[in-house]
Amino acid sequence: MKLNDWIFKWHDRQSTTTGVAVYVIWVLLFLGVFNALICNENPLYVRSTEGLHFPAFNDFFHDITLRKRIQQDFPEGKGLYTLIPYSYDSIDKLNMSAKSPLSPQEVKSRRYKHWLGTDILGRDVAAGVCRSLYNSTRVAILATLFSMFLGTFLGLLAGVAGNHRLQMSIPRLLVFAVFTFLFGFYLFVFLKETLWLDLLWLLISMGCSIWAALYMPEIGGKRISLPVNNLVSMLIEIRKSVPALIWVLVLIGIFRNPGLFSTVLMISLIGWTNFARVARAEAMSMVSGNFIAYADAIGVGIFRIMVKHIYPNIRPIIVTMAIFAFTGNILLEATLSFLGMGLPADEVSFGSFFAAAKSNLNAWWLIVFPGVVFFLLVFSLRLVSGKASESY
Repeated sequence: MKLNDWIFKWHDRQSTTTGVAVYVIWVLLFLGVFNALICNENPLYVRSTEGLHFPAFNDFFHDITLRKRIQQDFPEGKGLYTLIPYSYDSIDKLNMSAKSPLSPQEVKSRRYKHWLGTDILGRDVAAGVCRSLYNSTRVAILATLFSMFLGTFLGLLAGVAGNHRLQMSIPRLLVFAVFTFLFGFYLFVFLKETLWLDLLWLLISMGCSIWAALYMPEIGGKRISLPVNNLVSMLIEIRKSVPALIWVLVLIGIFRNPGLFSTVLMISLIGWTNFARVARAEAMSMVSGNFIAYADAIGVGIFRIMVKHIYPNIRPIIVTMAIFAFTGNILLEATLSFLGMGLPADEVSFGSFFAAAKSNLNAWWLIVFPGVVFFLLVFSLRLVSGKASESY
């Protein structure tokens, strides 16, 4: 067989493998996002004398709005039940102490059998795996979006503004500093208490800080140049000079109560520098071009140059990096949960499954079934991200 034939055959095989990986990702994401409609002790709907009720859909609504599920009271009646009659937190007292899927189980009928076994608390492993897919997906998506936005914005700002282009008067700089301090304060309070009123003040202070930095009119006084490039470069070097695990331990001490938003913030503060370095380097190379120099000469603002002229050119690179970051964030979330530093104890994740298997080595199903699903998810994402990187 000729060399060209081998090359085309290998390319076709790679394309087929990537296509299968995409389907695997979609199936796993479907199981995770719709876990409340697949694994639930509550019915999808129940018809009674009081009318129709949709308990499982209420749980699904709480999931997609990132809220905790609440205990529901609904009248008895005929209804349609989910495929797996257990929620991720349902405790089967008759099948506690990690029941194997191959051992006899005390269940009312074959429908209530734990096909993948139970954990030490009597929770269904199949429902836990679906919930783990949901938790890994939501944490990774939020952390990727936040780190991508933060890193890309700071990198573009550093590359375009440099050390002399962004100038502010002292009164405007003081207003910006005050609102930035308030933003950091309400962010800390929100992560500690998770009150929606604090989130409102957080968004208001963030908006005012951006307004002061980009749109606030000057109020007289001497204008000083802000060394944005040096500041961002210093932050990147500080982050890169200390291992990620050390940063995690420091942030754990600040956000003592584990939760969704604290976990997302920890992962984001670790991963934003990759986006910032690439965005900064690309912006600095483009700023020296003629069209950017012309836009700067006619008085086009820094923010407009960033959004209209530079970001569209680096967007494919940022999107490819986001796919890699999404995969890494899934791994990092599992690591944090394995160490007991991630999501709350009442939630289920791949890391918590692996931690439970470590303390009970005879319960092979606690590592095999979650491990296979976790491997398929990460491996498929790696294949897709590798294919995406070849495209750019």
